[in-house]
Formats: sequence, structure tokens, C-alpha cells
Amino acid sequence: MNEALEFFAFYLQDLPLLSNKTYGQDYLDSIRKLTARKPTVVKSGKSRNWWGPLENPERERWMNSKLTSFELSIREGWGQGNILTREELLTIRPAEKLFVKDPFNMSGKGLIVLEPEKPVTLPTSLSGKLILEPLLNRTRDFSHFVFPDGNVICYENLVDEKFQYRGTLFSSLTDFSPESLSFYEEVSQDEWQRFQRSLEIIRHHYGNEAAFGYSIDSFVHVENGENKIFPLSEINARRTMGLMAYELVKILGRGKKAALTLKQPFFKDVIKLSPDDVRFDIFLSFE
Repeated sequence: MNEALEFFAFYLQDLPLLSNKTYGQDYLDSIRKLTARKPTVVKSGKSRNWWGPLENPERERWMNSKLTSFELSIREGWGQGNILTREELLTIRPAEKLFVKDPFNMSGKGLIVLEPEKPVTLPTSLSGKLILEPLLNRTRDFSHFVFPDGNVICYENLVDEKFQYRGTLFSSLTDFSPESLSFYEEVSQDEWQRFQRSLEIIRHHYGNEAAFGYSIDSFVHVENGENKIFPLSEINARRTMGLMAYELVKILGRGKKAALTLKQPFFKDVIKLSPDDVRFDIFLSFE
């Protein structure tokens, strides 16, 4: 994963890239042409954590834990579910579709769907405290990134059927508020107002103490035929893919809309960000 993404550093900062990978000169020249930066690679030197400085690991671990966001959701009445051990989970027989989350894994990883009236089976890698929640009819994903100075941007996440990240969509390159989301009009104003009150509670709970800022991940789901917002799926206290997409758009953006996507471009005006010898291509595209 790190090798596949390390080329983002060429576009977003001026320091040499510490890497054992060899990049072709044509690829490096294309980056210089796009960014006016001279990309360089070194084989030895002092490294930095690309995802953000770990100034307070204990607090950042607390922020990133899905247990923290789950407990806040339960306390505020936004969600339902339980925190169970592996042994407790193996004894249940669900009456509806449920899913199990590993509190310390990446988004979409360590997620197991339990089927109604079927015995529960779990991979041996899942242990410790696990989160059990109803499986909602999730239709749209979006995030707010809170910067250390308190400024906020909002953007849409493109995810697959396992809720794993597949891209970031900006429906406006001048407006980064919720009103710019492509699905904003599909959700009632009452629901957006409830969400804004929830967002204030979340921001107060987590504060602005993360060294690099943090994203608040939310989603829209269908309930009794209406679009509802689940305000807090999880928190990511680090540089996120959504933030990198925003940073890239500020440097390379053109047109009115943009998307950072894996495997396939979203719009027709395309910049391929990745070199040719990685497992999957990454594109920035515009409309």
C-alpha cells in the first residue's frame, strides 16, 4: 500500500522521496511539468511519517479507534449495536443482517457481514473487543475534514460494496461545503439540520487537538423509503485520501468538478498520477 501511494509525495511536497523504488525519467519529467517541482528520490536518509506527525500517540489512538466513535454514537442515540468479544459473537444467531467491525483496522478492513439465521464464522485474525451493528442500506458516503485551525472542508467518498475507499469526488472546485455534494438535494433539509447539530457534538467531543487534523466519516442510508444521515461512521486522525485529493485539486485542478479515483478515471479530462508499474492506477480527472 505504501509503495503504491508514495508517489503522492512528488506532487504534494518538495522534500526528496526516501524509497527503494526506481522511477522512470519520463514519469519524473511529467510530474515536473505538471507541478513545477523537481522530484528526487534518495535511498537513505531520515524519514517522516507521511500520514502525519505522531505528537500525542495515546490521544490519536483514542481518536482513531472505532470504539470511541461507536460509543459516542450510542450515547447520542445515532446508532445501535454492542461491543462483544469474539467468544460472545460466535454464540449468537442473528435475526437480521448485521456486521462486525474491527475497532483498530482501516476503513472497510476487518468487516464481516452476518447473515440471518446462519451460524457466525469469524476469521482467526479478529479478536479482542469487536463492534456489532445493524447493516444499514448505505447509499452515499461523505466526510468532513477538520483542520487544526478549525477550518472544515466536505467531500464525497466513492466506496465499493465492502465500504472500502475507491475515490473522492468534488462536485465543485470553489465550494467545499455540504451544499456542494452531488446528492445534497436527495436529503431533506430537516435531516441536514439534524446532521449539522450532530456534527457540532462530534467536533466538540474530538476538539482540534490532532496534529494533522482529522476526518469525520458519515453516510446516507435508506430507512422506510427516506434518505437518512448516519453522522459518525468513524474518525481518521491523519492525512486521509480525501485530504490528499483536496491538496491535489488545489494544485492541479481545472474545470468545475474533479475526482481522485483508483483503477478508472471518473471524468474524461484525465491526469494519470501513478507510474506504470504499480498494482492499480490512480487518476485525477476533471469536468
